[in-house]
Amino acid sequence: VEKYVSDKDGNVYKEMNSGNYEQILSGVEEWNKLTDDEKAVINNQLVSLGSQPFDKLITKAQEMEKATNSFVEKYVSDKDGNVYKEVNSTNYEQVLSGLAEWNKLSDDEKAAINNQLKAAGSKSYDELIAKAQDMQKAANSFVDKYLSDKDGNVYKEVNSSNYQQILSGKDAWSKLSQAEKDAINAILMEKMGKTYEQLLVSAVAMSNVKTEDNTFVEMYMLLGMLSLGALLVLKRRKENY
Repeated sequence: VEKYVSDKDGNVYKEMNSGNYEQILSGVEEWNKLTDDEKAVINNQLVSLGSQPFDKLITKAQEMEKATNSFVEKYVSDKDGNVYKEVNSTNYEQVLSGLAEWNKLSDDEKAAINNQLKAAGSKSYDELIAKAQDMQKAANSFVDKYLSDKDGNVYKEVNSSNYQQILSGKDAWSKLSQAEKDAINAILMEKMGKTYEQLLVSAVAMSNVKTEDNTFVEMYMLLGMLSLGALLVLKRRKENY
């Protein structure tokens, strides 16, 4: 009882919770070696102190462990079971996908998950979610503003009608973190198979072509005006003669 079902001050746990379930579980192996009589004595002592039979505490602790491990593995770990230390462009969507389930958990279950994450060198799920949401917002905002039409459709290619819009995002791009840039490029690669850097190169090239075309048009118009002026001069000379 003191080793597995009491706090450091010797107070017996009345309930299983996120702060003691691992301690309770650590007693399973020794519990299984006890005789039925010894188990009965322990259970009677626990009940008399306002707690529950160890069997019941064990069952609840195992349920919490299962729920905690399942959540961490599904939403905050890679395919090899390594817990994410930080949110980045490759995992933020996975982290975000757990939000609906997170909101259905009890405070105790959330605390158990956060304890496990911190023990693995990560951050609380609340902190990871906040960063993932910031990254999602930054990426979507950039794509919507500089790489999508008015209906929210991401461009498939650079053309004469969108190259200036793509170019206008250059300054905003330079102010983004690398993780945000990676998140944006991940969206673009999925939608059109190119990164913003590649699109920017194409947009700059198109801009140069347009500039050359405009210069040519201006020169052509100037030559036309000069030619017209020359014809008028010749006409007036003929009229004078």
